[in-house]
Amino acid sequence: MEDEKIILVQLCHELSQKNTNESKIQELLSHTDLPKNLNPFELTQEILKRLYPYQESS
Repeated sequence: MEDEKIILVQLCHELSQKNTNESKIQELLSHTDLPKNLNPFELTQEILKRLYPYQESS
């Protein structure tokens, strides 16, 4: 689980760069089960959902 979080954080970092490295992004994506056909905005949203799952308050 911790390894997955590290990969997700690295992906967020790559996606936030002005000039993204597409091969690096694809390489990191290959280590996840995230859809590979999302645009960078959607991909970032999915990553953030996994890093910070929504928790309902009781």
